[in-house]
Order: sequence, then C-alpha cells, then structure tokens
Amino acid sequence: MSADLAPQDYRALLAYCAAMAEDLGKAKVAHVLVIRALVAELNTNPELQETIRKAVVAQMSD
Repeated sequence: MSADLAPQDYRALLAYCAAMAEDLGKAKVAHVLVIRALVAELNTNPELQETIRKAVVAQMSD
C-alpha cells in the first residue's frame, strides 16, 4: 500500500515520528508503525471512526 500525502501532512508525520523517537530515547520511529497503530485504533474506536468518516466526506465534497 502506498499513499500520497500533501507536503504539509508528510512534514507533520515526520515531526510526530521524530518527537516520539525523542520521547522514547530512540533514534527513529518508523512511519509505518504510526500508520499501523492508526488503522488498529480505527478498527476499535467508534468515536475515531466517526471523526474519520466526517473528514472523508468533507474531502469527497471538495
């Protein structure tokens, strides 16, 4: 799977991973770990599901 991200979204993901790595005392946190965690949370969290649903509907109407 691959996804194209807007440059600002990709920079935000990089920054998030870098901050997490710093907090954990690691050299790096792989982006795929964050994406996997997001998908796992999406599968179990109805509130997040609704939030994502609204975001997707908004993107589709642009």
